[in-house]
Amino acid sequence: MAQSRIKYFFLSRPRRFGKSLFLSTLQCYFEGRKELFEGLYIGGEEKTWETYPVFHFDMSLRGSLDVEELKANLSAMLADYEEIY
Repeated sequence: MAQSRIKYFFLSRPRRFGKSLFLSTLQCYFEGRKELFEGLYIGGEEKTWETYPVFHFDMSLRGSLDVEELKANLSAMLADYEEIY
């Protein structure tokens, strides 16, 4: 059986330790928003600012769901991204 090459990252930090800010920064970087990084190290080091599609799913707004509700909500969120990309 072949091993999966998908890597998962779990960002475990206490409340109010900048998890959301860190993820927002990554989102801006991958969206190629160079102007936000001017004056910082990465702003000078990065030569090619490519843009990548970024999917942001805020699951905190959904509350506790059963499997069918989760599937329906994910389908709705993906449908929004289908229109964008």
